Amino acid sequence: MANTYGVWDPRYNRPIVGGKVLNPTTGEVEAAGETCVAGPPSIDAIWVNIYSPELPVWKTVRTSLNTSIDKALGQVVLHIEQGIYSIFSLDASVYSLKIMCYSSKPWAEMREALQTMYSNLDGEMAEVPKCSRGNEVALPAASDIAGNAPSRNPGVEENSNS
Repeated sequence: MANTYGVWDPRYNRPIVGGKVLNPTTGEVEAAGETCVAGPPSIDAIWVNIYSPELPVWKTVRTSLNTSIDKALGQVVLHIEQGIYSIFSLDASVYSLKIMCYSSKPWAEMREALQTMYSNLDGEMAEVPKCSRGNEVALPAASDIAGNAPSRNPGVEENSNS
Protein backbone atom coordinates (compact mmCIF):
# COMPACT_ATOMS: atom_id res chain seq x y z
CA MET A 1 0.00 0.00 0.00
CA ALA A 2 1.52 3.32 -1.05
CA ASN A 3 1.43 6.18 1.41
CA THR A 4 0.58 9.69 0.26
CA TYR A 5 1.84 12.62 2.29
CA GLY A 6 1.14 16.24 1.56
CA VAL A 7 3.66 19.02 1.32
CA TRP A 8 2.69 22.17 3.22
CA ASP A 9 3.75 25.81 3.21
CA PRO A 10 4.72 26.64 6.83
CA ARG A 11 3.96 30.38 6.39
CA TYR A 12 0.24 29.71 6.09
CA ASN A 13 0.03 26.14 7.40
CA ARG A 14 -1.72 25.17 4.18
CA PRO A 15 -1.08 22.45 1.57
CA ILE A 16 0.96 23.18 -1.53
CA VAL A 17 -0.88 22.14 -4.68
CA GLY A 18 0.75 22.54 -8.06
CA GLY A 19 3.42 24.82 -6.58
CA LYS A 20 0.78 27.19 -5.20
CA VAL A 21 -0.73 27.86 -1.76
CA LEU A 22 -3.84 29.70 -0.56
CA ASN A 23 -3.13 32.79 1.55
CA PRO A 24 -5.76 32.52 4.33
CA THR A 25 -5.66 36.27 5.04
CA THR A 26 -6.22 37.58 1.52
CA GLY A 27 -7.86 34.53 -0.06
CA GLU A 28 -5.40 34.85 -2.96
CA VAL A 29 -3.55 31.88 -4.47
CA GLU A 30 0.19 32.55 -4.32
CA ALA A 31 3.37 30.79 -5.34
CA ALA A 32 4.58 28.47 -2.58
CA GLY A 33 7.44 29.72 -0.43
CA GLU A 34 11.02 28.50 -0.54
CA THR A 35 10.50 26.31 2.55
CA CYS A 36 8.14 23.38 2.83
CA VAL A 37 7.26 20.77 5.42
CA ALA A 38 5.44 17.47 5.23
CA GLY A 39 1.81 17.90 6.22
CA PRO A 40 -0.79 15.51 7.62
CA PRO A 41 -0.77 12.58 7.86
CA SER A 42 2.95 13.02 8.58
CA ILE A 43 4.11 13.32 12.18
CA ASP A 44 5.65 16.64 13.21
CA ALA A 45 8.51 15.43 15.45
CA ILE A 46 10.48 17.78 17.71
CA TRP A 47 13.33 16.99 20.09
CA VAL A 48 14.42 19.68 22.59
CA ASN A 49 17.69 19.03 24.39
CA ILE A 50 17.60 20.66 27.84
CA TYR A 51 21.16 19.59 28.66
CA SER A 52 23.15 22.82 28.92
CA PRO A 53 26.85 22.29 29.49
CA GLU A 54 29.63 24.54 28.27
CA LEU A 55 30.42 22.19 25.37
CA PRO A 56 28.52 22.48 22.08
CA VAL A 57 25.61 20.05 21.83
CA TRP A 58 22.50 20.07 19.68
CA LYS A 59 19.56 21.99 21.13
CA THR A 60 16.46 21.53 18.94
CA VAL A 61 15.73 19.15 16.09
CA ARG A 62 12.50 19.15 14.07
CA THR A 63 11.56 16.82 11.24
CA SER A 64 8.56 15.18 9.61
CA LEU A 65 8.10 11.42 9.91
CA ASN A 66 5.94 9.64 7.37
CA THR A 67 4.94 6.72 9.56
CA SER A 68 2.59 5.86 12.42
CA ILE A 69 3.11 7.31 15.89
CA ASP A 70 3.50 3.75 17.24
CA LYS A 71 6.46 3.05 14.94
CA ALA A 72 7.99 6.47 15.64
CA LEU A 73 7.83 5.81 19.39
CA GLY A 74 9.50 2.43 18.82
CA GLN A 75 12.43 4.29 17.26
CA VAL A 76 12.56 6.69 20.22
CA VAL A 77 12.92 3.66 22.50
CA LEU A 78 15.90 2.53 20.40
CA HIS A 79 17.50 5.97 20.80
CA ILE A 80 17.11 5.71 24.58
CA GLU A 81 18.57 2.18 24.62
CA GLN A 82 21.53 3.39 22.51
CA GLY A 83 22.19 6.26 24.95
CA ILE A 84 21.54 9.02 22.40
CA TYR A 85 19.33 10.83 24.94
CA SER A 86 17.18 10.24 28.00
CA ILE A 87 13.62 11.49 28.34
CA PHE A 88 12.63 14.39 30.57
CA SER A 89 9.09 14.54 29.13
CA LEU A 90 7.30 13.22 26.07
CA ASP A 91 4.04 14.28 24.44
CA ALA A 92 2.65 12.23 21.57
CA SER A 93 -0.54 12.28 19.51
CA VAL A 94 -1.45 10.88 16.11
CA TYR A 95 0.38 13.64 14.16
CA SER A 96 2.72 15.12 16.77
CA LEU A 97 5.73 13.96 18.77
CA LYS A 98 7.45 16.33 21.21
CA ILE A 99 10.39 15.09 23.25
CA MET A 100 12.13 17.08 25.97
CA CYS A 101 15.37 15.21 26.63
CA TYR A 102 18.90 15.27 28.03
CA SER A 103 21.79 14.56 25.67
CA SER A 104 25.49 15.33 25.81
CA LYS A 105 25.95 13.88 22.31
CA PRO A 106 27.17 16.16 19.51
CA TRP A 107 24.91 16.97 16.55
CA ALA A 108 26.71 14.44 14.35
CA GLU A 109 25.59 11.56 16.63
CA MET A 110 21.99 12.81 16.78
CA ARG A 111 21.99 13.22 13.01
CA GLU A 112 23.24 9.63 12.64
CA ALA A 113 20.49 8.41 15.00
CA LEU A 114 17.86 10.21 12.89
CA GLN A 115 19.29 8.74 9.68
CA THR A 116 19.13 5.29 11.28
CA MET A 117 15.52 6.00 12.28
CA TYR A 118 14.69 6.79 8.65
CA SER A 119 16.46 3.60 7.51
CA ASN A 120 14.61 1.50 10.09
CA LEU A 121 11.31 2.96 8.93
CA ASP A 122 12.16 2.42 5.24
CA GLY A 123 9.22 0.70 3.63
CA GLU A 124 6.93 2.23 6.24
CA MET A 125 7.71 5.77 5.21
CA ALA A 126 6.64 7.33 1.97
CA GLU A 127 9.19 8.91 -0.31
CA VAL A 128 10.53 12.05 1.37
CA PRO A 129 8.44 14.92 -0.02
CA LYS A 130 10.01 17.59 -2.18
CA CYS A 131 9.15 21.26 -2.07
CA SER A 132 7.59 22.88 -5.09
CA ARG A 133 10.91 24.57 -5.83
CA GLY A 134 12.77 21.23 -5.79
CA ASN A 135 14.29 21.62 -2.32
CA GLU A 136 14.52 18.18 -0.78
CA VAL A 137 13.52 17.64 2.81
CA ALA A 138 16.75 16.12 4.10
CA LEU A 139 19.17 16.05 6.99
CA PRO A 140 22.22 18.33 6.70
CA ALA A 141 25.61 16.68 6.35
CA ALA A 142 27.71 16.60 9.50
CA SER A 143 30.56 18.29 7.61
CA ASP A 144 28.22 21.20 6.80
CA ILE A 145 27.45 22.03 10.39
CA ALA A 146 30.74 21.96 12.32
CA GLY A 147 29.22 20.44 15.45
CA ASN A 148 25.84 22.19 15.35
CA ALA A 149 22.90 21.92 12.99
CA PRO A 150 21.93 24.91 10.84
CA SER A 151 19.27 27.26 12.15
CA ARG A 152 16.84 26.52 9.29
CA ASN A 153 16.39 23.45 7.10
CA PRO A 154 13.11 22.23 5.65
CA GLY A 155 13.75 18.70 6.90
CA VAL A 156 15.49 19.22 10.20
CA GLU A 157 15.75 22.40 12.19
CA GLU A 158 18.26 22.94 14.98
CA ASN A 159 18.69 25.99 17.15
CA SER A 160 21.81 26.62 19.17
CA ASN A 161 21.99 28.87 22.17
CA SER A 162 24.49 31.23 20.56
